[in-house]
Amino acid sequence: MFYMHNNKLGAWFELPFKVKEIGRYSLSVFPILFRENGIWKISLSGPGIKKVLNPRMDLWDPFLSWKENYPENEQFGTNVEEKLGIYDLKPGKYVFRFECVGTNPLSYEEKTGKNGYSIRLDALSVRMLPWGDMSVWYKDYLKKEASLFAKKEAEARKTVAELAKAIQAFKEDFLRYPESLDVLVERPAARQEHRGIPLTSGRSTATAEIPVSGSATGKTEGRKEINRISVQSRRSV
Repeated sequence: MFYMHNNKLGAWFELPFKVKEIGRYSLSVFPILFRENGIWKISLSGPGIKKVLNPRMDLWDPFLSWKENYPENEQFGTNVEEKLGIYDLKPGKYVFRFECVGTNPLSYEEKTGKNGYSIRLDALSVRMLPWGDMSVWYKDYLKKEASLFAKKEAEARKTVAELAKAIQAFKEDFLRYPESLDVLVERPAARQEHRGIPLTSGRSTATAEIPVSGSATGKTEGRKEINRISVQSRRSV
């Protein structure tokens, strides 16, 4: 924990850090709120940037009256995160500058009997985000999402069509609808058994003599003959 006792306006200190890789960074400070703390301005300076991140960050602890936090908050304060924003940073040296600009009317320091101006910090966070410009990333994401959903919809339509076809075939075979999907999975074997077809696979050729009488067309009118027709049938499972 960083602690700086202070009793006047205008006091300041700086905390330096380095950025090794260009990118978009999320900045946060983790102050420890306390009954003796003041109000501080936080600024950032470095390559291509000089900006006030928070003009008045009140570090007095408003949770002192919470029984849920007692006695830890009275002895150690309350640890919170204050987000400072998201910025594009270049490689180089940077500095966080903290400057006391005021005090909370309820802040009180027992040693002096006056308002407190001190500061307590638990950590500073400089986190590089895994993406750059969110608007560009989001447009690309929406395009990929639309393509993915279209693919899933096509697969779902194909599955439903095949399922409907299987249900209709089952109904034609057994004159009833299947009780469950498991029945559809077993349908090929049950279908062959229902039709009296052996559960084997292969090809066979059969020859049959079919008498044909009368006329099928004008060319065969008045003729009676017996045609020998070779019928090839294919059986498969």
